[in-house]
Amino acid sequence: MDARADGGAPEAARGGAIEALDAALLDEPLDYHDAEHYRLLAVLNLLENIAGGGGAGAWRRLARAVVAYLRTDLARHVADEEDLVAILIDAPGVDAAARGLIESLRRGHADVLAAAGRLARALEARLHVDAADAREEVARAAGAFITAQRARLALKGDLLMPVARARLGARQRRRLARRMAGRRAAR
Repeated sequence: MDARADGGAPEAARGGAIEALDAALLDEPLDYHDAEHYRLLAVLNLLENIAGGGGAGAWRRLARAVVAYLRTDLARHVADEEDLVAILIDAPGVDAAARGLIESLRRGHADVLAAAGRLARALEARLHVDAADAREEVARAAGAFITAQRARLALKGDLLMPVARARLGARQRRRLARRMAGRRAAR
């Protein structure tokens, strides 16, 4: 992430929002997933900045952007991933060990959403009252979320996405793309 004059806000958060991905990426849904993972990394970097007390006067704008991402875009990405995992579990050529790890990612989705909800509530509380206890709760919730998400992203990068690229055919990818596009059209 590159630091800027506006309190260290990375490019992904210009203007107080986490920029959405280009809808054209949905033509190749696995590329969209990869891009969404990079977007999540940008959000994790913002969270580190906010939790560490960085961002000077921009932290409120950045915190609002992160809350909006956690409440909407992350939930949509988890739903996209549920679709991907459901297709992949049944794909031919996926061995039992890979299926087990993919299934563990699926089981963790509820925990991801619960942790995101806790973090969003902590950020919202700090936005209302920037007291020491609110800052500590944000740091605690952000630290746990960042650690868990980085581990999940590593597993996705090392296992989920390579297996998906190797095992999903054009028909399965089109089906996944339609579901993802439909989810975004329903905004």
